[in-house]
Amino acid sequence: MREARDPAVDLVILASQDTDLEPALDEAIALKSAKVETVSWFHNGQYRQSREIRPAAPTRIWNTRLNAQAFSACRDPENYS
Repeated sequence: MREARDPAVDLVILASQDTDLEPALDEAIALKSAKVETVSWFHNGQYRQSREIRPAAPTRIWNTRLNAQAFSACRDPENYS
């Protein structure tokens, strides 16, 4: 939400499948100050569709599906615990 409110930010990408973040996704979209997109992991062959989070309102947003190789390449190796 902080980034979506920043006038210097024109694109916010939410990389999560956590449905607890749907209210934040909806709020970021409602602000209309930055474009909002999502990214999710997709394993072709194991799942018929990706499990991306979607806004509650009938708003269409872009979702990028990452295969296993792309997901591994962008994964943060830092242990934050």
